[in-house]
Amino acid sequence: MQWRAVDLLNAPAVNQAIAETQPTAIYHLAGAAHVGASWGRSTAHLETHVLGTHHLLEAVRIHAPACRVLVVSSGMIYRPQDQAVGEDAPLGPVSPYALSKLAQDQLALHAAVHDDLDIVVARPFNHIGPGQSPTFAASSF
Repeated sequence: MQWRAVDLLNAPAVNQAIAETQPTAIYHLAGAAHVGASWGRSTAHLETHVLGTHHLLEAVRIHAPACRVLVVSSGMIYRPQDQAVGEDAPLGPVSPYALSKLAQDQLALHAAVHDDLDIVVARPFNHIGPGQSPTFAASSF
């Protein structure tokens, strides 16, 4: 496995990285993570999640079309409910973060169908782990 840091908003850099490395798998988790912060940074969230993902998938389409790409969306794209949410639950983003993740999600699914790319979209709810900011619920417990 190789790690390569690339600014996904820089399309030429993304193209160069994909062309040089010829990946067979990409775990795309890049993006803004704080729902509350999205209210004051909606443009940045849209740029990061949608434009960044677009640049990545375009580079994969051109330079590594057999590469499998995991795009990590968010459970926040679903309409809020009082019960467990299944994958077929109604969509209904209620924050700029959720709206940007829904756009990212749909962009990835569109590329899978129309560009014949091997894309898997995950819609996880809570991400937790070492080093997570205490501003997130799980790490503040």
